[in-house]
Amino acid sequence: MKIILIANLAGGVGKTTLAHSIATAASEYGKKTLAIDADPDASLTFLAGIENPRLTLAEVANEPGKNEAAIVKTIDRFSLIPSASRLIELERISDKFKEAISGYELVIIDSPSGPNRILPQLLSIADRVLAPVDGSMLSIRGALHIRRFLGSENKLKFDLITNKKVNDLGLNQIKSDLEFVETEIRFDEKVHLAQFANHSVLTAYPDSDFASDVRELTYSLLEDFSLI
Repeated sequence: MKIILIANLAGGVGKTTLAHSIATAASEYGKKTLAIDADPDASLTFLAGIENPRLTLAEVANEPGKNEAAIVKTIDRFSLIPSASRLIELERISDKFKEAISGYELVIIDSPSGPNRILPQLLSIADRVLAPVDGSMLSIRGALHIRRFLGSENKLKFDLITNKKVNDLGLNQIKSDLEFVETEIRFDEKVHLAQFANHSVLTAYPDSDFASDVRELTYSLLEDFSLI
């Protein structure tokens, strides 16, 4: 099992869209995929067509035995541990949680924006971090905060996912602070159209530029993890 954490302390940079899309793409490639909505805003849960789930990460984080009852199968074919606003009260995740989800080949975690209690634990169980950046200095700052939080000695691979051309000033700032892999995803209006229908863009608009870029990124991740 490999775990990818989608993280940026800035909000509105595309974390949930990326998590939803990679989970869909991995499922298309035949991988047993679990997405975890670790954001109290529950945007990924909503995009998956789920409202007011009875069991969420808030209930199963410290009682991993409830995972089986909490996990739902989405229309985009990946499994999901949903979220709800009560997740904001979650202070820790059981040490046994990673073991409890080990039946999956790939786990995608959509993390909350801003500092929160469980982010250090999510980082500690991740095999890779993807930080979406939308070209704004606030999104770059949010990505830098994540990387600095990891510390200079941490060897966790860190990928910067841009959805616009980041200006040279922004890239130079990031390059001076960290090593990263940059991947550009071409966002377009089809992302929003698909979300209105509670579908992944890959399902609703499979031939779009966005879908093509996410499939390429996902295939590369699966290759790096020796899952394909």
